[in-house]
Amino acid sequence: MARTFVALALPAKLRQRLSEEADRLRLAGAAVSWTRPENYHVTIRFLGELPDEDLLVLDALLRGAAVACQPLPLTACGLGTFPDTGSDSPRVVWCGISEQDPSRGDLQGLRNGVQEALRGQGCRAEKGAFDPHITLGRVRSPLNAASLLERMGPAVRRAFGTFVARDLILYETVRTKQGVAYEPLQRFPLGG
Repeated sequence: MARTFVALALPAKLRQRLSEEADRLRLAGAAVSWTRPENYHVTIRFLGELPDEDLLVLDALLRGAAVACQPLPLTACGLGTFPDTGSDSPRVVWCGISEQDPSRGDLQGLRNGVQEALRGQGCRAEKGAFDPHITLGRVRSPLNAASLLERMGPAVRRAFGTFVARDLILYETVRTKQGVAYEPLQRFPLGG
């Protein structure tokens, strides 16, 4: 069984910039489990535990969804939390993702295509709105949460970088001595 998800990778320069921002947020002293920079990504769809034979079927389904979407020019912009930044009990610290030019790509369309392809395999669509983001950390307790939110304040609209997503990637979550790692199992070029 493999614990899997479908996502977009980030270029090294953007991962480095977001890592620097996470280092700035660490100074708040909040109880946050910070994501390792090599694990930064934009989740399109969480799949969960799948038997190896299901992974073979996913190949054709995800390839079809990727071919239907052109490469996506994206911007990493603004920090926030889930629940939203107005909450005094944040659980996730994230950086938002938006399209640089919605006429040149369609992130929601890619998500919908993946959802539709997986429905043919018996997977239910994920509930809730699609809110593209990069998880920077998970808050473990409310300790110093107010200080964390205060430190985030200046960056709620800051642009951290742009990139073009060219591949949809099927990842597997693996446990290592260093913690969780996300290993790419298969790449599916956007637009074929």
